[in-house]
Amino acid sequence: MKIFIAIITKKYSFNFHNVNFYAAKTMLRLINQLASYVREQWDEELPNIPMPEDEQEQIDTYFENVDYEFLEFSGSTEVYEP
Repeated sequence: MKIFIAIITKKYSFNFHNVNFYAAKTMLRLINQLASYVREQWDEELPNIPMPEDEQEQIDTYFENVDYEFLEFSGSTEVYEP
């Protein structure tokens, strides 16, 4: 079974980093998870920018405009079931 992985890193000015890992069985489900994260943060981080309806556009717009958060797609890995 293939697992898709993404990492969101918050880099603060005082040298502290916060890292969130996301994993899903499909890329679509991974996009759903990332879009959910973005929607939760939107009003606080981007109050003057209208949120796009498309989930991929939400993700792209958020990470283009929040300068201390970074999204990295780490590809996928194979997980073998016993």
